Amino acid sequence: MGNLIIRKKRSWFRKLLENTFVYGMWLIVIIILISIIFFLCNIDIDNFVTMYLLLNISAKEFQSYFEMFSWLISFIFIIGFFVQMHHGMMKEYKHEEIKK
Repeated sequence: MGNLIIRKKRSWFRKLLENTFVYGMWLIVIIILISIIFFLCNIDIDNFVTMYLLLNISAKEFQSYFEMFSWLISFIFIIGFFVQMHHGMMKEYKHEEIKK
């Protein structure tokens, strides 16, 4: 029957804009995580002290944010692992079905 979903192709400018936005957001998250780790390890670098003052977050909030990000990243990796396993098993099942 074919693919009934008609998708509009995005222009290269729109792809560039979307990717820049996504990578920029990830860069902000990484900078915040690095500043949290440095703060928890008592490593004082002027830029990270400035980031800490800019965020205006207490030490307990830093620790809770770090735990939240850790759990979230672990959850994403676990879900991704099971999705890949399921995808591989379904691919293998379809391949065996075709052989019969």
